[in-house]
This record gives sequence, C-alpha cells and structure tokens, in this order.
Amino acid sequence: MRETELTGTFASYYNKDHAANFLLMTLGMGLGVLVSRRRRRPAVDGPAAEDRLESARLAALAAVVLAGVFATGSRGALLAMPLSASFVGFLGAGFASDARTRRLRAAGFLGAAALAVFFCYRVVVAGAEAGAMTDRSITMRFFMYGDAWTWLKDAPLFGTGLGSFETVYPAYQDRSLGGLAQHAHSDWLELALETGVPGLLAALAAAATLGAISARAWLSAGSREMRALIGGAIGAAAAFAVHALFDFPFQIPGNAAVFMGIVGFLLSAPLWKDKAAPEARPSPPPAWSAAAAAACAILLSIGAARPGPELDGKRLRRLGLAAFESASGAGPAGAPALRAALTLSLDAAALRPHDYVALAQAGRVLARLGRPGDAADFYERSRSVRFTPVVVGEGRERR
Repeated sequence: MRETELTGTFASYYNKDHAANFLLMTLGMGLGVLVSRRRRRPAVDGPAAEDRLESARLAALAAVVLAGVFATGSRGALLAMPLSASFVGFLGAGFASDARTRRLRAAGFLGAAALAVFFCYRVVVAGAEAGAMTDRSITMRFFMYGDAWTWLKDAPLFGTGLGSFETVYPAYQDRSLGGLAQHAHSDWLELALETGVPGLLAALAAAATLGAISARAWLSAGSREMRALIGGAIGAAAAFAVHALFDFPFQIPGNAAVFMGIVGFLLSAPLWKDKAAPEARPSPPPAWSAAAAAACAILLSIGAARPGPELDGKRLRRLGLAAFESASGAGPAGAPALRAALTLSLDAAALRPHDYVALAQAGRVLARLGRPGDAADFYERSRSVRFTPVVVGEGRERR
C-alpha cells in the first residue's frame, strides 16, 4: 500500500473496493493452502517443528490479508465474506455421512446467508427511517439499480451490446444523480443490461456449471490436501462472484485475470484431485505450438501495456476533475494537484474542442489558481460552444 496520484493508499487501484476484491480472492486461496499444509500425524509424536513454523507463517499471512480487507472499509467485501463462506459451507454439507446431517448443515448455511442479507438490509432501512443521511455510495447504487430496471424493460432480449453501459446510461440516468457512470456497480446487472436476459441466463448457467464441477471434484478428492486446495479456490471464486453483486470487479483487469486463473484451477481439478492415482504422463506440445503461444502472449502483453486512456478526452477530463477535487481544502499544498488538473483539462479540451464541460472545468481551475482573466476566457469559450442540427430522418433532427 502506498500513496499514488488520484488513487489513495491501495497502489494502482483507483477504488479501495477493487483492492478488497483482490484481497478476498487471496484470502480464500491462502486459507486453502494453510489447511492443506496440516498433516495428520500420530498424537504421540505431534507435528514436526518445521510444519508448525510453516503453518504459523501461513496463518500470519492470512491474518495480514484479512486485516487488509478490513482496512479497505469495503462494505461489499465485508458482506461478501459471510455470503461466500455460507456458499462454501452449503457445498461442504455433502461431506456429511448421512442424509439428515447433510440437510441440517445445508439449511443452517442457507439460514446464515439469509440472516446476513437481512441484517444488512435492516441497517440501511433503519438509518433511512431514522432520518439519517444515507451514504452517498449506497444512494448512488439505489438510483442506478432503479434506472437499470427501466433500461432492461426497453431491451430485454438482446440488451444494448457489450461495453455500451457508459454510452447508453445517460439516457436513463435519474436527474438527481449527478456525474458520469462508467459501470453499473453490479457486474451481474450490467451483463443483463448489455446482453439481455438470455445473456445473463447464459452467464448464470456457466457459473452453475463451474460450481457443479468444482463441488464434485471437492467432494470426491482423494486426500485432505486436495480437498483444502479445491475448497480454498471455491471460496475465492465465490467471494468474487458475490462481490460482483455490489461492484464491478470483472471490469478491473487485474481482478478479472486472477479470477479466471482460479476458474482454470477449478476446472482442471478433476484431473488431479486424486494425486495418488496412476495416470499417463502427458507428452509435451510440439515446438511450433509453444512458439505460437509465446508469440501471442508477447503481442497481448504489448497491447495491454500500450498507453491508451491518456488519449481519451473524457478520461482526461475525469482525471482533471478528480485532481481538482483532491485539492479542495488543501490550501497551498493543493497547488500541484491544481496544476495537474489544469493540464489534464486543457488536454481534454484540445482533443475534444466541443467539450464545453472540459472548457468550463479549465476555467474553474484557473480561477482557483488566481488567474481570473484566463478563467473568464475559458468560461466564455464554454458558453460559445454550439452544435449544428443534423437531419437524421423525416421530421426528426439530432444536435
């Protein structure tokens, strides 16, 4: 964790919720590794000293990651922990030897999940009924979820296309919700809006298939070590999926890549869940396929590393606004952030001369920097932006 420009104290993550999602997956995998290292030995001998030391190190690391989750203050992550734990416990009810115990355990874990949701709901409702100010992020989500229902009713079958949320949402956005929204703060909801109900059902079917394959491999694993590793991965994947109900971790490349790695780990589990079983030694791939795979990896890495957002006027404008807001109340110490905001706003206006918001934003920054004459010039340029009517059909026009 370190302070970085416009990102707070969680390295390259713009939002602490995104860091919390990564920490949740790390915690799940780490707990699986911790339990897998526990070896059953005769009681008279006790665990070897090196085993105790290894377990202590792993337990300390798990505690640090858990502390990191709490340090983010992410309510979505804190809610995802009991819900994902309940899901893992529900699947793990299959380890019981008799049907009655399996049913009781499954019902207990479902009840625990229902209680977590209920208490979360009551906290929000009780605060609203008492007249307390609802947290801005919660209010924003409620507005967005309500707007999304209207959107979904307009395009229930095929949605509006993948990646269309930022473009389409302003047409449904509630006027009392200020600002621009890039994502729906719910990956499952955003998927339904962009691909329609069939797309959401396909994603749910894929998730259910993954869950079934993982649960079958987990329940039939041949050793304690394999059961622990698969169980930890199931917990990590469940935490990601639950957190995606309240946020957009799938839109964060680092988190999505880790999640897909865990998915691959789980889908391959049936092949190694019983590591003592004899199996044919796989033959290495041909040299040409290995070279092709390496070339693809290099090209994709170059493409991912190439700069792109700085050439997007909208992104530049948003970064400029973030820098401007970070300087509020900072006094003389905020001058560097103001200068950064001015540079970003001017670059945004240069790329998109018709962006009157960027022009006005540059004016605000200049006024804060004590240059009222230049600020007035940019305000005037912002007001003078005009759009020429373009005929797009009979009796209709668009500006």
